[in-house]
Amino acid sequence: MINVKGDLQIHTICSDGRSSAEDVVYEALKKGLRVIAPTDHNTFKGYYLLMNYLKNKNISLVVVPGNEMRTDLGDLIILCREPLDDNKIPREAYSLIDYAHDNNCIVYAPHPYDPLRLGVGDNIKKLKIDAVEIFNASAPPWSNKRALREAKDLGITLLANSDAHIPDFIGAAYNIITVEEFTVENVLESIIKRMVTPVGKRPSLIAYLKDLYHSIELRFRKSNKSYTHCNF
Repeated sequence: MINVKGDLQIHTICSDGRSSAEDVVYEALKKGLRVIAPTDHNTFKGYYLLMNYLKNKNISLVVVPGNEMRTDLGDLIILCREPLDDNKIPREAYSLIDYAHDNNCIVYAPHPYDPLRLGVGDNIKKLKIDAVEIFNASAPPWSNKRALREAKDLGITLLANSDAHIPDFIGAAYNIITVEEFTVENVLESIIKRMVTPVGKRPSLIAYLKDLYHSIELRFRKSNKSYTHCNF
């Protein structure tokens, strides 16, 4: 058994992130991460972006296909062995979870009590999810504390992630994942078996200022219908 560091919520240029594939890989290695999950909004494109960059490179990283889906009850993140077809994933939360499980994926609730990020809130007690994010480096402290308090009795895995939208955030919060082998399958199995220790840390003040600037810039781009293209 080996312990590896993993950040399971990273956004790239394939949705609302600033990080290119090169940025993600560089920061992940710099922070000692061995497992990363690109979780762009409503798409698995971030996974393809990273895998295309890593092709023919001798870099030891497990990249878990991820997707942060906006459902009728709030955001849910799917982590899979192989990426699914974005267009076939249901937007209704209960159906999405069933669909994900039928396709060998797991589902967790990111930032459940952060109102600015449309978490699922108390639905974590009703939905058949596999894990709850109890620390999000971008969420306010009170929402993380409530997530931890409400999730403790659920008997499922607790996670901590960066929710990085800029390179500086990557690996700020992370998980220590105990795996038998260094594979996507083993990472997902360890999450289901609760072989994960969340480590809730925050990036520097400078990183938060950069993230704020990115948010403002992103809103300006949207208002002018100017978007970053995700090419792979």
